[in-house]
Amino acid sequence: MMEWKPDRNLKKPVYKQIAEHIENGIADGTFPLDKPLPSERGLANLYGVNRRLSLQLTQCHIIVLLYTT
Repeated sequence: MMEWKPDRNLKKPVYKQIAEHIENGIADGTFPLDKPLPSERGLANLYGVNRRLSLQLTQCHIIVLLYTT
């Protein structure tokens, strides 16, 4: 996977940049449909952001987290 980081100098919020990157990654097969996305911590590490960003992505219904017991 090509390393990509959000551009903090853009006017577009970081979470929206990441959402678009994930959406494009699903479309091009970087994130296969039959595999789960990385965990909150994994996404934070992948994009060089803190874990609170995952909360923004889920609150905007961009990413749905599934919890199992």
